[in-house]
Amino acid sequence: MNENLDASSSTGWIEATVQFSNPTEEFLATFLAECCEQGGALGSVQQEEAGPRGRSQPPCEACAQFAEAQIYFSPSLDPEDIINFVERTQRTLQAIFPDSAARLLGLRHVPNRNWTLEWKGSFPPLRVSERIWVVPPWERPKPASGEIHIVLEPGMAFGTGRHATTRHCLEFLEELLLDPGRPSGPNSVLDAGCGSGILSLAAAALGARRVTALDKDPEAVRVCVRNLSLNPALAGSVSVAVGTPDCVRGSFDLVMANLDAPTLLTEASRVALLVAPGGRLVISGFLVGEERRVASRFEKESLRILSAKRDAEEGWVALLLAKLEQCLISRKGAGPE
Repeated sequence: MNENLDASSSTGWIEATVQFSNPTEEFLATFLAECCEQGGALGSVQQEEAGPRGRSQPPCEACAQFAEAQIYFSPSLDPEDIINFVERTQRTLQAIFPDSAARLLGLRHVPNRNWTLEWKGSFPPLRVSERIWVVPPWERPKPASGEIHIVLEPGMAFGTGRHATTRHCLEFLEELLLDPGRPSGPNSVLDAGCGSGILSLAAAALGARRVTALDKDPEAVRVCVRNLSLNPALAGSVSVAVGTPDCVRGSFDLVMANLDAPTLLTEASRVALLVAPGGRLVISGFLVGEERRVASRFEKESLRILSAKRDAEEGWVALLLAKLEQCLISRKGAGPE
């Protein structure tokens, strides 16, 4: 794999060629951002029309889509560390994106070039909903009238706005917080599984007064705090904590849970208790084939479905549910004192 790599060279870069199979935009963006965190820089990404090179193409790969990227690392790094890093990152991301994969095709030494500028060019400002744009820290365009700009480090934690589940949640947020038919939007919001913090920042930008960002992954919380620092005008409305819904006390006008189906099914009772009577719950992160089971589980928790958003291409689903006004009173009256 490393036959073209001169480990003794102290100039130039180590070029790693990585092949991706069925990569979603979020998988690709997060993988490349993790490489940047390790000192890497993106040179180019190409879509492959044919099957994967370097191996045979069994029937299960016949309809797969492939991409290939050149990523550049400092020559001071040990090639084995790069190999281990790619394998470790692939395993971590595949747990979130089971249909996507990455593998290292080869390493070689190349002359100097400003790959960092080219990597930054791969992440222009991105419109993720009707009003919200995600912009990287190195670009600060002036928002047009009615636009909201949220500054995020590309990738680094789930939630860059490129994935359908995140976009669905942002669309529901806009509908709830900007609905002229409601006397007031949600004042208190819980973002369970906050990842990068994009939903928490969007809620604050759209007018929520008290937002709690929660994630069980300390690294995700670290990234969320970093992104809050990039949005000082919003940071005062958002508090961040490491934990699960069991750690939270009280209730919220709006709870957002962009999680996978097994987690939603396990945490359904606790998540439902955190929704105030008459409040709203947005759940996302599951596929059409899982929708009925997930929906039924939450309907057993005094919640009713108001609307759904479905991604036609990849099959992701998000549901908006309402907590029944009298559910807590009924529960208190049902059992013995």
